[in-house]
Amino acid sequence: MAVGFSLVLLALSHNRCREIGLTHGSPFSRVPRVNVRQSDARQILIERKPGYYGMIRTLRILVDGVLVARIGQGETLPVDIPAGSREIWGKMDWGETVRVGIASCTPDKILVFRSYFTLNPFKNFGISKLPFEVFLRDRTENGCKYGCVSNDI
Repeated sequence: MAVGFSLVLLALSHNRCREIGLTHGSPFSRVPRVNVRQSDARQILIERKPGYYGMIRTLRILVDGVLVARIGQGETLPVDIPAGSREIWGKMDWGETVRVGIASCTPDKILVFRSYFTLNPFKNFGISKLPFEVFLRDRTENGCKYGCVSNDI
């Protein structure tokens, strides 16, 4: 009885995903992805520093709930942000990082996601915010690998 009921629920959820245009299967498919036209977007740099949490996992980058990029550990990549966007954050499964206002992400800054070690089980299992420090740094600082701004004249 329980197996039959769960099969019916699975079939209904599969049909609903097809109706609204989502592919069924991976947890990544449940977040809508947007294609941004260049004229409507601005670009920011996002960097993910190496750290303890989620070493072999990618961090999904969302802008106002829409997936715009996936970033692995040690990567720096440019991301197109749609005009009128308000917030950007990272997500792994159900856990989220803190949210950052898009207005503070200027072209001379890099948005950095750096994970840290914690023994807090609520953070490690994504019940509270994920153990990521999210901050902005200048492109002119040492260690910038992509699109650095030079102060040399």
